[in-house]
Amino acid sequence: MSDRWNNIAEQVRSRLRRLMLLRGLSWAFVAFVGVTWLVGMADWGLHLNTSGTRILFSLGVIGVSLVVLWREMIRPLLVSLSDVDVARLIERSQSSANDRLASAAQFRAANMDASLGSPELQRSVVARADDVVGDVDIDQVFSITPVRRAAFTAATVGLVALVTVLSSPQTAQTALQRLVMPFAHVPWPRTTDLRLLNAELTPLVNETLRTTAGEPLSVYAENVLGELPDDLTLELVLPDETQQTQSLRTTLLRD
Repeated sequence: MSDRWNNIAEQVRSRLRRLMLLRGLSWAFVAFVGVTWLVGMADWGLHLNTSGTRILFSLGVIGVSLVVLWREMIRPLLVSLSDVDVARLIERSQSSANDRLASAAQFRAANMDASLGSPELQRSVVARADDVVGDVDIDQVFSITPVRRAAFTAATVGLVALVTVLSSPQTAQTALQRLVMPFAHVPWPRTTDLRLLNAELTPLVNETLRTTAGEPLSVYAENVLGELPDDLTLELVLPDETQQTQSLRTTLLRD
């Protein structure tokens, strides 16, 4: 076949490799970021502090990512397309090609072997195939829908991960550290840091509060890191060593 065919065949192979590369990288990104996000959320919700569980999660993220990378990108890229494969790929998208391109590629690969038919007839098929090559539209050979789907999924997963990181960067950093260093002691950031206040809303630091017998004693508590927990209780130890537990009532201040 002519140089025109060689040029078309190389363009098809190059375009196919780029599409497979983009699709494979997109799905590998989805696997790595998506599984990492799921593992981080599970660790944050359940506080999985055992090293064995955390190392299994870490290996799971790596394993899933490598499997997807191999199946969706590396293995397809290792497949070598012959001229016959390229011709059949083109014929599926070009109605005018019929079977000329594949037959011509087969005859050329066999060096016009007489066992396949008359060499003169084979050369005639190759010549007619050259006329079809000029009408080949590379853009119509491939369907980019699978690539678009993979890229859209990767963009969605990346957006969700980015929003999670921006909404709570310290928590996200801790989750990644616990995943990367499963044997290290990396505690989750505290969400509650209680501080007692007196009636003037001044923090109590080694102070003794006094009140007249029979009069109420007002003590306030605040969470330095955010809102108070819903189940906040105050434990009292009386002079006779008896203990009392009292639920605290949430109050709001205008200023």
